[in-house]
Amino acid sequence: FRSAPAILKIVDAVLGDADAARGLSFEGQPVLHHSARQGQSGQVVLWPKEVPLEDDGKADPWHVPLDHVGGDSPIGRVANRIADTVAGWINNGEVLPAQGRAVRPGDVLILVQRRKTMAESLVAALKERNIPVSGRDRMILPDQLVIQDLIALGRLTLQPDDDLNTATVLKGPLIGLDEDQLFDLAYNRDKMTLLSRLGQMHKSDSIFADAWARIVEWRNRADFAPPFEFFSGVLQAEGGRRALLARLGPDAADPIDDFMTAALDYEHDHVPSMEGFLHWLEVGAAEVKRDLEQGRNEVRVMTVHGAKGLQAEIVILADACSVPDGKSDDRIRWPDDSGLPVWPGFASNETGMLKEIKAGRREAALEEYRRLLYVALTRAKDRLYITGFTSSQASKEPSWYDMLEQAMQAHGKPEEEADGRVRLSYMEPQTAAPDGSSARLSRATELAALPDWAGKPPSGEPVPPKPLSPSRPDDAEPAVRSPLDADDGQRFKRGNVVHALMQTLPELPEAARRDAARRYIARPLHGFAEKVQAALLGEVMAVLEDPAIAPVFGPGSRAEVPVAGTLVTKDGPRVVSGQIDRLVHTGKDILIIDYKTNRPPPDLAADVAPLYLKQMASYRAALQQIFPGLPVRCVLLWTDGPKWMELPDKLLASHTP
Repeated sequence: FRSAPAILKIVDAVLGDADAARGLSFEGQPVLHHSARQGQSGQVVLWPKEVPLEDDGKADPWHVPLDHVGGDSPIGRVANRIADTVAGWINNGEVLPAQGRAVRPGDVLILVQRRKTMAESLVAALKERNIPVSGRDRMILPDQLVIQDLIALGRLTLQPDDDLNTATVLKGPLIGLDEDQLFDLAYNRDKMTLLSRLGQMHKSDSIFADAWARIVEWRNRADFAPPFEFFSGVLQAEGGRRALLARLGPDAADPIDDFMTAALDYEHDHVPSMEGFLHWLEVGAAEVKRDLEQGRNEVRVMTVHGAKGLQAEIVILADACSVPDGKSDDRIRWPDDSGLPVWPGFASNETGMLKEIKAGRREAALEEYRRLLYVALTRAKDRLYITGFTSSQASKEPSWYDMLEQAMQAHGKPEEEADGRVRLSYMEPQTAAPDGSSARLSRATELAALPDWAGKPPSGEPVPPKPLSPSRPDDAEPAVRSPLDADDGQRFKRGNVVHALMQTLPELPEAARRDAARRYIARPLHGFAEKVQAALLGEVMAVLEDPAIAPVFGPGSRAEVPVAGTLVTKDGPRVVSGQIDRLVHTGKDILIIDYKTNRPPPDLAADVAPLYLKQMASYRAALQQIFPGLPVRCVLLWTDGPKWMELPDKLLASHTP
């Protein structure tokens, strides 16, 4: 259902060889395919493989310890060829007949066997040609050069006496001293640290002055700012990102973004600190795995193993000549009968049984190698390109390239290239209507059009930016006892306990409420004396057992009800957000009950503190919008007594926001 008939024909031709199909099916059954996309154009191209030139590795006898792949190396030539081809498709409007449209970057999936070197070269070559590329599917952050520069900066804020690390930052992209300037700082400084020498010389040179000012600012900010905030300031506000990309190229963009994401992830799970973040990043090796299945319009570069379940209109196998060697095989032999491990140490020590075990493991590895070839070939929908590179130490085992070359020689057509080499191509023309996504693409483009608000500046903050919280008013609480009375916070603790009991006890059977309340009040956490416990128990139960008040805690009532709304006032819209202690919906009206533990309670509603009246008036105004057809009554339930005090509408009207 995925691949065009031309691709499946080559797949069957490859697997028609018994050696190539070994391990792919049970009991050696032949592997045959029938495409559901009959009449759709398909093409398979076998490019010439790249081989080492005569002077590869011989131009300079001095070994340069850099992990760099030259453009004239076999890997570099493969990467450049693929990048040039993809750029030509996109720039020239190459048409995919089965899709009924031109090639897009998202149509291309480049598969490699190993991420190291080959994937890096491909991503770099594509970015040099301004081809959108999603980067590799996996990346270890501390291994990236740009991340090492950022880690060195973090270390400088923590370890200013580490001269090597300080020199790394000074000469790196974030500051950019040259060799002569760094030599002037480092030479003839006795036992003075490099940073101290910079502080001594910063007044004599404007470049040193700028470097000193930036380092001082970084060290001061690192003491207080979390890692994400610190590096965000360095990369964005101070132009560090531009400096890193200018020095290291566009390949550094993806690692920087992943580094900042890692900083956020660290702060979500740990106490944010520079030392902790750098340790977490380096020790954990912070491997980043990208989800390349998303439909972004970018070229994807990933391993064949990671591409299982994915597909693309055009698939390119970039290193089809590589064969897994035996250097990474387990040196321990595990006989099946005894179960005892055997380490021969040297090849001369291996017995016949140990050699059989080694050969069996090698054959199992090659079977998996051939199964991965099947995965790679069947990722392609319309076009499949195969290339690769060899080294001076080529494997004797047949590679993917060898298997495909044998099949293509029987079906492909030789085509001479500009340099005289020959590629093999097999193509079937388009004989039916395209079954691609041109119509869906046009609809998706229409749906993806930016809305009008995307090009306009955001509107101002709502009024008020801070919600009006009746449960936490700005006015002062009324005095309830003498300021000379030692309270030690008992009043607030008593109020919290009363609210908790009034919320939970109504959910229990009446016979169990008193014992449950007694146990809760007596908890050592509260620290109430026995006399206070008895008084508090009596106060709560007096409310719950009062015949006139008990219906409030029955069916149709809810405890601790959050409420939010917007009130229209003379000063503009006001946002109300709070929590009602008890809300009762009788069917005829709405009852708002707020518990008050003040002692002694006022005798008249007119004597209630304005603070409480504003609170209840705000609740009442919000509930009137939610229940516009029902009267809303407000009650203060004073637990000392208890005392039921309903607030008149006229009294609340004068305190409504």
